[in-house]
Amino acid sequence: RVVRLDGLGGALALVPWADCLNHDVGCGACLDWDGQAGGVALVADRDYEPGEQVYVSYGPKSSGELLLSYGFCPPPADNP
Repeated sequence: RVVRLDGLGGALALVPWADCLNHDVGCGACLDWDGQAGGVALVADRDYEPGEQVYVSYGPKSSGELLLSYGFCPPPADNP
């Protein structure tokens, strides 16, 4: 999946493992460039317990956009 990296001035990067991340519209976690590590990193939006699932937001997209781009459509009440 192609990801826009704010830490690199909005540059686009191909991040194959990003497809393994689950979407939650209300989440603040994101993918960005980690200069110290020299790669793309998941930036958590809060502290997580061991074993707790971390979500990312694919952005404010309609259910139709999510279906066409990512192959799933959340229940209407879950996607404002």
